[in-house]
Amino acid sequence: EEGFNIGLRRITVSTCGVAPAIEKLTQLNLPVRLAVSLVVANDKQRNEVMPINRTFPLKELKRVLLNYQNSYKKRITLEYVLLSGYNTTSENAKDLALFISDLDAMVNLIPYNEAAELPWQTPSIQEIETFTQELDKQKVPYTVRYSRGREIDGACGQLATKLE
Repeated sequence: EEGFNIGLRRITVSTCGVAPAIEKLTQLNLPVRLAVSLVVANDKQRNEVMPINRTFPLKELKRVLLNYQNSYKKRITLEYVLLSGYNTTSENAKDLALFISDLDAMVNLIPYNEAAELPWQTPSIQEIETFTQELDKQKVPYTVRYSRGREIDGACGQLATKLE
């Protein structure tokens, strides 16, 4: 065999939610993990920050995730980037709870790492705590993932090239 000698069970396939690709992954019957960048769990807001949602809205994404999970019985990871003042309300927490209600999913909460070219801001510790308290009430399993490399603009979501 050619390759890096990494077992398939140690590989996570990450997607923004391309439904046909998730269906194909399900059909391939590979023992890999699945992670989906959710960012927000209502179509109105997700359409604004994740253009893929206009093609594959949350209802379609949920359908293929349930199919994947029914085929593999594996926990799915949902990546939820916390954008200050945008997707951190109690209503957003309730939307997230509803979206994962019949999924075996772990939510990775990732405080946004600011990038000069984008309008978003990192939420305060208090904003994160308020959001996670609401998730606790809703019984949503989550982990807060703090990035390293922020001070050199090398954290998750910050890597970019500046062209002159």
